[in-house]
Formats: sequence, C-alpha cells, structure tokens
Amino acid sequence: MFRNHPKGLPVLFFTEMWERFGFYTMLAIFVYYLQENFGWDQATVTNIYGIFLAGVYFTPIIGGWLADNVLGYGKTITLGAITMGIGYAMMAIPTDQPILLYAALVVVAIGNGLFKANISVLVGNLYGRSQLSLKDAGFNIFYMGINVGAFYAPFAAAGIKNFFVQNFGTTLAQGYNAGFAVASLGMVFSIIIFLLFRKSYKDADYQSKNETN
Repeated sequence: MFRNHPKGLPVLFFTEMWERFGFYTMLAIFVYYLQENFGWDQATVTNIYGIFLAGVYFTPIIGGWLADNVLGYGKTITLGAITMGIGYAMMAIPTDQPILLYAALVVVAIGNGLFKANISVLVGNLYGRSQLSLKDAGFNIFYMGINVGAFYAPFAAAGIKNFFVQNFGTTLAQGYNAGFAVASLGMVFSIIIFLLFRKSYKDADYQSKNETN
C-alpha cells in the first residue's frame, strides 16, 4: 500500500489513525455521558454538542496560522496531540461539576485545531515536484487511516464501558469515563509514533513560502 510513496506517509497514516481513534472514541459516548452523568435534557445536550463541534471546526484556523507563522507544522502537531490527550484525560476524571467538563472540551477543541489541518499539510509536503503524480494516491491512503480509526472507535468505546460496568461494578457514567481514558491512550500512541519516526518526515516540515523542492 505504501510502496513508492515517501517514508513519512506510513508515519503520518498511523499518527492520524490513532488521533481519529481517540476523537471518535470520545465522540461516540459523549452525548450518552452528558445525559447519564449530568441528567441534562436533549435540548441542553444538543446545544453543548453543537458548540463543541463548532469549536472543533473553527480552531484549525488558529492552528494553521501558528504553524505557518510561528511554530512550524511538526511542533504544532505535537502540541495539538498532547493538548488533546490532556483534554480526554480530564474527561476521564469523574465529576459532577459542569465547569470541569467545559474546560476539558475547550482543551480538546484547541488541541484538535493545532493538530488536524496541519498534519494534512505535512502529508502534501512529503511529495516533491517529481512525485506529484503520487500525491492524490497518498492522500487517499492517508484518509484510509482516518476511516480505520473512526471505524474501530465506537467498538472500543462501548467495549471498555461495558467491561468496567460488568466487571468492576462501576456506574454507567464511570464506564464512560473509562472510554475517555481510552481516547487519551489513543493520543499517547499517536504522539509516540509521530515523535519516534520524525526523521521520516522532517524534510516536509516547511512553510510553502520557503519551499525549495
């Protein structure tokens, strides 16, 4: 699948796969957690869900600007992955205080903004002018990583929740907390892969205005 493609592509593939696994694990149980833990009605849950997703879609503008003008793509992606992992870990802590939930959601949204758009730019930068014919195929492979992570996330979220409820006698809400912990663990795997194999994509970590390929 990765044959003839830059060595950095599989690294970014698995980095993104685990990041999307974490995000969709969290999202798969998010609404149920709000209803079970806080007892909120459908309208309240829908509003919180919508505001959170709005933040997720808006923050990449800030993350892209930081990567282009200040930090570079690699550092911004790393910071985003760490931030998201912290946000999921905050959600894994049982609480009945909505303010703590809101703080965690802000952290996750910021982390997503730092991570999401910039890793796609890094994928595009892997391909020099001599490899432009492979770029579309490379992005298709990269998006497969997104789909793989998103596909398995709901199963992991439901499985860990049921495991804790059935075997440890935790409440349903605490089972969801365990699901958020799994999301945080996914981000740990993402960060490890991204940093451990950074040599494979370091030449792609440049801003287009300084492009030399």
